[in-house]
Amino acid sequence: MSIESLREGDALAYLRLKEQMIPSDCNALFGSGNSISIEPVFIFQDKYCVERNYGFYEAEKLPNFSRFEVKPEERAKQEAEKAAADAAKAARSQTLPGRNWLETRRAVEAANARGLAASSNYTAATQAEIAQGEAYYDREAADRVTAREKHAKSRI
Repeated sequence: MSIESLREGDALAYLRLKEQMIPSDCNALFGSGNSISIEPVFIFQDKYCVERNYGFYEAEKLPNFSRFEVKPEERAKQEAEKAAADAAKAARSQTLPGRNWLETRRAVEAANARGLAASSNYTAATQAEIAQGEAYYDREAADRVTAREKHAKSRI
């Protein structure tokens, strides 16, 4: 049965209804054994419908309905997204050394300094700058501890 065999009024109503249908990411499987038919599923008002003879019917209510199955291209897309999410989670779970931001920063700067020391462009002046920076961070941390202690004593 082709679309040309429908009357104009019926075809218009069918096409308007089809515009409202949202294609889903799964197929409906009908039958069992060797005679299985696969039909695309559309979503309309929270119902899963299939198209048959220029009409839309709820898949679960049709005879020989077996199950819904995710389309292969959607399954591959979902698996790729899951793999990317797992990789991102693994990257986030790598912990940096140190208990707080200051210790982590020192450890990263020390690692960078070791890397620079191995290069030929590393100079004694750069070593002095790094030592000054570490001394600055040590003073800054000590000032924070002192400020916290003063604050704690003032609350008592």
